[in-house]
Amino acid sequence: MTGRQYLDKRTAVMAVILGVSLALWLLLLALFETGHVPRSVMATPLAGILLCAAYHALMIRCPRCRKRLAHVTRSPIDFSLLRFPKRVRFCPHCTIDFEDELHTRRECLTNQQRR
Repeated sequence: MTGRQYLDKRTAVMAVILGVSLALWLLLLALFETGHVPRSVMATPLAGILLCAAYHALMIRCPRCRKRLAHVTRSPIDFSLLRFPKRVRFCPHCTIDFEDELHTRRECLTNQQRR
C-alpha cells in the first residue's frame, strides 16, 4: 500500500460521516409532521459538517511520522471527500513521498533505532 492509498482511505471516512449525518437528517425529517420540526433535527447536518472538520483536522496524519496534514490540504481548488489531494506529494515534516510503498511502522522504528 502506498502512502497516498492510506491517506485516501482516511479521507474517505469524511464522506461516510457526512453521508450518515445527511441520511439521519432525512430520516428525522420524514418522522416529523410538516412545520413541526424541532431545531435539533435541523442541526443534524451541521453536526455532520463539524464532525467532518474535526476528523479532518485531527485524524488526517502522515503514515510515517503521524504528524497532522490538515494544513496542507485546505485548498478549495482540489478539495475532495473521497481522495487526498494529488498536489500534496510529500509530508512537510518527514519528507516521505506519498507515492512510495509504505513500510510497516515496526520497520521504521527499527531503522531509526539502528541510526
